[in-house]
Amino acid sequence: MKFHLKNIFKSKFFGLLIFWILLLIWMLYVNDKWGIRISVVWIIVIVIYLIKDLYQKRK
Repeated sequence: MKFHLKNIFKSKFFGLLIFWILLLIWMLYVNDKWGIRISVVWIIVIVIYLIKDLYQKRK
């Protein structure tokens, strides 16, 4: 059970990482103010999500 939960977390984290990389590539291609603003917001959201997830694991 624990191993299965770890796999879900790893795949979720891996998915977020891929999504973030794709967003960065898209930002570089678009290279306009709105693209940069949207990317910055998504990066902040992902960082907050990961910190919250780590905090819940510590508790």
